[in-house]
Amino acid sequence: MSWDFGMRCRQTRQDLEAARALLRKNGYAHAASIIEEAEVRDQYREYEANYTYNVSEMFYDAFGGDGIRGLNGLLGHECQPLLDAAIAKMQAEPEKYRAMNPDNGWGNYEGALELLLTLRSWCVNSPMAEMYIT
Repeated sequence: MSWDFGMRCRQTRQDLEAARALLRKNGYAHAASIIEEAEVRDQYREYEANYTYNVSEMFYDAFGGDGIRGLNGLLGHECQPLLDAAIAKMQAEPEKYRAMNPDNGWGNYEGALELLLTLRSWCVNSPMAEMYIT
């Protein structure tokens, strides 16, 4: 079994302007500059990924509380600081998290960290999109 992750948002010029303003306000001026010249090409922006449940222990430790499920229903700009903290925690203690690698070989520290970095990139690119996790 695996976690399914996704984000979807309607993408308009007004959405991009609001996203840039929000990023600047929250101290992410660099991210705002990345989307400064973005053009609206599609009506919707959508992301999808999945990863094995077998690394759930890592996510519960890195995020605390509900683990990665705590991101469900949040907007990208709300997820980003939570992802930043979890990524920093995992990168600061790689051996601790490698010790949580599942015995069955399905999933590992490197893959779990890569997933979090991917989710973070989605949040930077679409701060007004809603994260869903099933």
